[in-house]
Amino acid sequence: MYNLNITLAAFLLLFVFFLGSALQIIQVFVSSLGAYMSNFVSMSLGIQPFKDNKWLGEYTVFYLAWWVS
Repeated sequence: MYNLNITLAAFLLLFVFFLGSALQIIQVFVSSLGAYMSNFVSMSLGIQPFKDNKWLGEYTVFYLAWWVS
């Protein structure tokens, strides 16, 4: 079953890559990877405890606790 899933995933990847806009897929991938790498540290450590940041206070802690449990 494991080999079937890997085979289907690889086929889907190749299907989308070759029948879609391969150049656009590559451009978006490179752009997203660069944005991820350049903002990784600041977004990982930017907790801003003295600002009114409702999403950071509720969403991440709640889902982190849910995931850990």
